[in-house]
Amino acid sequence: MRSLFSICYYTGCRVSEARQLRAEDVVGETLVLRKATTKTKRTRAVPIHPKLKAVLAAAELPGQGYLFPGRSGQGPITRQACDLALRKDCCPTCSLTMMLDYTAGL
Repeated sequence: MRSLFSICYYTGCRVSEARQLRAEDVVGETLVLRKATTKTKRTRAVPIHPKLKAVLAAAELPGQGYLFPGRSGQGPITRQACDLALRKDCCPTCSLTMMLDYTAGL
């Protein structure tokens, strides 16, 4: 889950956009957010920050299909599963800054 939240942190994309990323959306030094998954319905290319590149390299992400597959493997991880993972890793008394530091690996 660190990879998913790091993508959000370093690219400014929404969780709903990050969770639907596919392996083929990582093109060299760029993440391609497809129009079908964005709120604005526009495809956009976002450069991969060096720290994000390191996080993605360390993660065991699939080489094809969804980067963050759901339990069934048929679709992406659910929004609810992302929310649960974030809540589990961050206690209610933690500040947002502490959570962002955690996801950024600082």
